[in-house]
Amino acid sequence: VIKEARRLGIISYIPNKPSIALGTASLNLLEMTGAFVAIGGSGKPVIPYGIEEITNRDQKNILWKRKDPNRKPIITKKALKEMKSLLRAVVLEGTAKKLKNNSVKIIGKTGTSQKNRDAWFIGCTKDYVVGIWLGRDDDQPMNGISGSNIPINIYKNIIDKGGFK
Repeated sequence: VIKEARRLGIISYIPNKPSIALGTASLNLLEMTGAFVAIGGSGKPVIPYGIEEITNRDQKNILWKRKDPNRKPIITKKALKEMKSLLRAVVLEGTAKKLKNNSVKIIGKTGTSQKNRDAWFIGCTKDYVVGIWLGRDDDQPMNGISGSNIPINIYKNIIDKGGFK
């Protein structure tokens, strides 16, 4: 599991314990959303980035420009199809079923940490991956909040108003 997580771009510490299959490692939203790009797409990993280009003050000279990496798939077509099927089931009959009647096909996964300290949803459409996270910086529980309610509502708002395909 750790080896595959690394191939998907996860760099945070993952304890080598059986509970990691349940999602007990603490990962940040950027890492998780980046990993989902390979799963929601064609199996090619990405490294999320924020800067595409740096220019001088008058914007006439490019000092640095991000080069698109030559990425190769790291997930077999069969495994990718199975993972997408499982993530589609989350939307059709699982914890994200509030999204099943949406106008676009969505696959995704909800999550809620122990004692409701964190709640998240990562959803993929044909062209986009969006990650939603809610939590408290004092590590206290959020009563009544789970991955299947407020993060789903925020995601639905983004998809419905953003014109996503």
